[in-house]
Amino acid sequence: MSVAQTVKMRGKDTASATLPADWSQNLVATADAGDETAFAQAADGVDWSERTEGDFETAVRLALAAGAHGSARVLSAQGFAAFPESAILKKMATLLGPPRVGLPAEPSVAANQQWMRAHWEEYRGCWVALRDGNLLAVAPTLREIEQQVGPIRNSGIFVTRIAG
Repeated sequence: MSVAQTVKMRGKDTASATLPADWSQNLVATADAGDETAFAQAADGVDWSERTEGDFETAVRLALAAGAHGSARVLSAQGFAAFPESAILKKMATLLGPPRVGLPAEPSVAANQQWMRAHWEEYRGCWVALRDGNLLAVAPTLREIEQQVGPIRNSGIFVTRIAG
């Protein structure tokens, strides 16, 4: 069974994503060949503004089958932008999209960042030691910081030199 047939069988809306159609022949052929570069080039040649929701779903599946993960990311995002009501395109765009970085998991990290934003100018050129947003020590060298606060490793103390 070819990659295209497998993708067609797995698709939820195979009626609207009939394969092969003129626009998808190159996508199917490159997916079957597992040629990531050729798939990306073929996808770039498609006028996606005229494609259906099912076409986008099928194209993303073909891209993944071809190993063209970058194309799958772009196609899923483009498809979801064109069809924001599509649950499957939303899921594809979310799963294939870039990773999202949230707020720091450890509250002390946010507190230390806040302290740095508020006080960095006062301590230019110095080493500082912070814990939970509180200044523990200031010194011209790391060695002096360690003498003031003790062992740093695994202590929850944030130590940095503020550029001067």
